[in-house]
Amino acid sequence: MSQQQKSTLDPLAVASDKQTRRKEKDEVKKKRAALVFVERRLEARAELKLKIILIGSSGVGKSSLLSKFLEETADIGQMQLTILCDFFHCMLRLGGRTVQLRMWDTGGMERFEAMNLASNFYRNAHGVMLVFSVTDLASFESLPRWLDRARASIGGSGATGEGGEFECCLVGNKADEEYRRLVSHREAQRYANQLGVPYIETSALNVVNVQKAFVDLTLAIMRSRLPLQEDRSQTAAVKLRQQKAQQRLQSSAEAFTDEAESIGYRRRRKLACVCL
Repeated sequence: MSQQQKSTLDPLAVASDKQTRRKEKDEVKKKRAALVFVERRLEARAELKLKIILIGSSGVGKSSLLSKFLEETADIGQMQLTILCDFFHCMLRLGGRTVQLRMWDTGGMERFEAMNLASNFYRNAHGVMLVFSVTDLASFESLPRWLDRARASIGGSGATGEGGEFECCLVGNKADEEYRRLVSHREAQRYANQLGVPYIETSALNVVNVQKAFVDLTLAIMRSRLPLQEDRSQTAAVKLRQQKAQQRLQSSAEAFTDEAESIGYRRRRKLACVCL
């Protein structure tokens, strides 16, 4: 290929790349608008509304886990790679409370990570599910990068056991493919211990520990958030009682002042009559 041909193709390639990025950003806006629409249309009222995001490399089975959690009979044989992000929600009854669980399945494709598009969906997450495949060593080694991105996007330390702003769990998927295993249970457990988070191995294909992974993470979020919410509720109740007491005192003071003025007026009137 001549130099002239290369110079002709390069601008076309740049224009195509810009167009692709523009389309992907438009897709982000559409999905964000779709989320707002879905949240407004949700008729069920929940005591708690929690957001969980699934992060990890492409092809580790995040979408399969979500599909099997929502419906055990779901066909995951022909799952397609997630583009940017997908949104799911369900209602759970846990600990005597109704919980609306909103789950974001983030795309693990490298170009989305490089463009920092999928991280827009990390914000305000209460829980993070770090997913890797036990048959893919690279997906395990990339976990620190995914966790750092979640910390940067959500805020707080998180997954350190030191009061971060989100709960986290480590999930090793495709545990049914033992003959292809490249990440040992001991190695994954050691990393989970370093983070101070629970570790669980799942099989989306055989529906093993799928429900447990999501329920355990949800319960961990509830345990970390409910005391704070109860404290806030108690504080609000105390403030309300104080306001009512102050209003009663003010009303009593006003009534006393009115009565005193009335008595003073009657006395002055009586004295005026005597003088006359």
